[in-house]
Amino acid sequence: MLTIYHLVLEVTRKCNMRCSHCMRGNPQRLTMSRDVLWHTLKDVSSISTITFTGGEPSLAPQVLEDAMDIIRDCRIELGGFDIVTNGKTRNGFQRFLKVCDRLYEWSDEKESCGLVVSRDQFHKREMPQLNLSKFMGRAEDYDGGYEFEREYFHPTDRDRPIERVINDGRAEELQLGGRDPEQQSPWLIRTWHDEDNPHVTEDVVYVAANGNVVSNCDMSFKRIDRESRGNVLEKPLKDIILSYCKKEEE
Repeated sequence: MLTIYHLVLEVTRKCNMRCSHCMRGNPQRLTMSRDVLWHTLKDVSSISTITFTGGEPSLAPQVLEDAMDIIRDCRIELGGFDIVTNGKTRNGFQRFLKVCDRLYEWSDEKESCGLVVSRDQFHKREMPQLNLSKFMGRAEDYDGGYEFEREYFHPTDRDRPIERVINDGRAEELQLGGRDPEQQSPWLIRTWHDEDNPHVTEDVVYVAANGNVVSNCDMSFKRIDRESRGNVLEKPLKDIILSYCKKEEE
């Protein structure tokens, strides 16, 4: 079984915005299937942090629901989760928030959970964003019922300037990037004298919507597919990691 420090799931490549600084590039009509989720999570015993990314993750609440069901059914230990949304989604946002609540309740380290609205100089203030405050404070606006504010909701955490844009995706095409993307590096694993139960330490395990796996989350869709270390539909995730890793000295 696998223990993963930071698992990133690219739940969809769809997006309802066309930001000039986007390192992912142009959106694609692709959403992660339950099959990809199952092959990613079935041999995982513990995750310190799981990040749901995209695209725009709030456009794929079904994927988050499927992930939560598999995590629960497989009894996967979860420290916390992290999601960044542009806050623009309207239809289905309550469904998205409900599954965020489920993830929060399952998480062992609730202080490390975060749902963040991305607001910066590339996301104009006047853009039509969902007024999330009504979901945070008034139970009558949410048919699931809960008490007051979600503790994991941090609406201002991204309210700060971006110093350097990653030179990939649309930012590269529009010549906005000022920071070269980092190259992939081997996963650092600890075996604890047990080769069958590797522990991926501080490195990111990024699984794309199509099942491709990379060790760096700051990449365009094109680079992810071009530089994939393997696909979970073709090879077990543990084998992909072990084929591109270095062992931590014990």
